[in-house]
Amino acid sequence: MNFANTILKAKQLKGMNQLEFASFLGKSQSQVSKYLNGKSVPPYDVYIRCMNITSVEQELNTNSNEVYAQLKEAIRFLRGKENIEFCQALLSIITAYRNQI
Repeated sequence: MNFANTILKAKQLKGMNQLEFASFLGKSQSQVSKYLNGKSVPPYDVYIRCMNITSVEQELNTNSNEVYAQLKEAIRFLRGKENIEFCQALLSIITAYRNQI
């Protein structure tokens, strides 16, 4: 999974420079730089927010099964007992959405 590409694409779609995008995400510019350079893995909330920004373009440019597979892959990275309910809810929403397409 390439977190940096998703974050870069979201930044470009928002038309923001790195400092503006960092502020938008509630992160420091140096932290966003680490995400973009692959030196740090973003927390799930940042990654999902960036995926939401890029989702419209993804749906237009890829087949819905590919988008579904990408989202399921992202859920795999949400480990830990504190994320179990969140992952289950998110997967239910994604599955319901996929079934409507």
